Amino acid sequence: MSSWLQTCVSSFVGTGVGGAITWFATERRAQREEERRAGRALAAIRTELLVGVNRIAGSVISAQNFIQSGSPPPITDDLSLMYRTHAAVLHARLSAMDVLTVTVAYSWLMQYSRSGYSTGARSRFVAVFELYMSVVNALYKAYMRIGEILEADYGLCAAAELAMFGFPADQIADACEHKLRALSHADTNAEEREKVLQIKACAEWLLADLGKHGFVKTVLKADAAKP
Repeated sequence: MSSWLQTCVSSFVGTGVGGAITWFATERRAQREEERRAGRALAAIRTELLVGVNRIAGSVISAQNFIQSGSPPPITDDLSLMYRTHAAVLHARLSAMDVLTVTVAYSWLMQYSRSGYSTGARSRFVAVFELYMSVVNALYKAYMRIGEILEADYGLCAAAELAMFGFPADQIADACEHKLRALSHADTNAEEREKVLQIKACAEWLLADLGKHGFVKTVLKADAAKP
């Protein structure tokens, strides 16, 4: 092979290898940037779940006032907006089960934001606190799962704001305890007592699970949450 031909072949090979390396480096940078964007989107959704549970906590405190009046406070902000904004990230980056976990949480938020309980229910207490407990429970499961994903898949620190969930769960459990004391043991109250016991058990489970993650209950009882 002539020196000229060798030079041409070497040049082509060098150009090809160099181009492949450049392409690979570019792809890796693009992949890392996409992962960072996905991580930021999931972190934003996790923060939005905290916003939701903070709203629930405020409603729990004032629940007794509108249980008696039958007029829940108006909620005008759309708490499902963040889910719709980042839906593509969720579906592209999470397993089907994890997408379902987050979707359920936002579905409950939507029902809450529409004051989705029956004011004409036989037990308005059950209607209100069953809704609140369901929302808190769904938000908690989604929040903790996203935290696990952020740490395992993206290497991001995902410290949990456990007190944000502990406070409403504690208030709901306390309100249920007071309600049970107020109910008589007559057969006419048997169904309501069973429902209140179920809500209380759910709140106590959440508090126990929070305890497994290091939450220590130090908040004071809010008198407004008591019957």
